[in-house]
Amino acid sequence: MTRLFKISVDDEAVVRIYENLKSFVNAFRQGRMPRGGSGSISLSELVAFLEPSFWASLRSNEGRPTRFCATPVTPDVAVDAIAFKNAIPFNEVELAKIAPAMPPSGCLAVSA
Repeated sequence: MTRLFKISVDDEAVVRIYENLKSFVNAFRQGRMPRGGSGSISLSELVAFLEPSFWASLRSNEGRPTRFCATPVTPDVAVDAIAFKNAIPFNEVELAKIAPAMPPSGCLAVSA
């Protein structure tokens, strides 16, 4: 698919998001917030997460706009999550397909 623009690791907004995530991870590690996991995410992994999430948010499925909440997690954090028997690709088409099935208060946990 041709893109009008592409998110990159040099993008100022991506760098700000990454810095905010690093501060949250540091807060978890220092005990200032409830522990959520031991992993962290690299800048390139963040871009790989944001790109399909953004494009999926512009799609529709059965005439309904795509609405979902997603978070990158490590498997040790998502122990109580419902998992697909077979992993699905994390791309805009698949996100648009599964978004209507997510409960309004639910969150899609994404693990590499």
